[in-house]
Amino acid sequence: MPVTFSRPTDADLERLFARVAVENVTYAGLSPTRGDPHRPGYRFGDHAEQLGSGDGVFERAKHALRRWEAHRSAGATVVPADAPLAVGTDVIVTLKLGPAYVLAPCRVVSAVDEPRRFGFSYATLPGHPERGEEAFHIERSAAGVVTFRVQVVSRPALLLVRLAGPLAHLAQARATRQYLEGVRRFVSADQ
Repeated sequence: MPVTFSRPTDADLERLFARVAVENVTYAGLSPTRGDPHRPGYRFGDHAEQLGSGDGVFERAKHALRRWEAHRSAGATVVPADAPLAVGTDVIVTLKLGPAYVLAPCRVVSAVDEPRRFGFSYATLPGHPERGEEAFHIERSAAGVVTFRVQVVSRPALLLVRLAGPLAHLAQARATRQYLEGVRRFVSADQ
């Protein structure tokens, strides 16, 4: 049920969670955070936005990721809304596109919480329209400059997405821009 023309119910989401809980991620060997993201047949994107500098900006940006603000700013709903950024956590990212709802099950496959780097990567699960991984990291340089980085390694998993070709790629690029802008707005709202 990756695409539906009615709002998914709690029961729909529970069934999807139950199905993907026993599944493996839909690819092997990819990880923008733990290896070479350049794989034949996959698109790679690395996008960054400077958020400001200092401890306050770094902490606010971390809070934005924990609240899934990047996704909210792209118009997506993450279920569960309070999902922890911990390895093994499954989430369903739902995005309304016109009359359709796209359900994208993902699993957190890496998480980091260090003095100068915070974030996570999630991988696609069966039923996701793409195959691959997205990484969301807040980085603080030695000079204190805080940057939000989004890395994407993906290729179409569904025939519909393959047929959409460049339109699917444009939709993903738009979502990435919205992730970056959303976290920037969230961080600057308190400054």
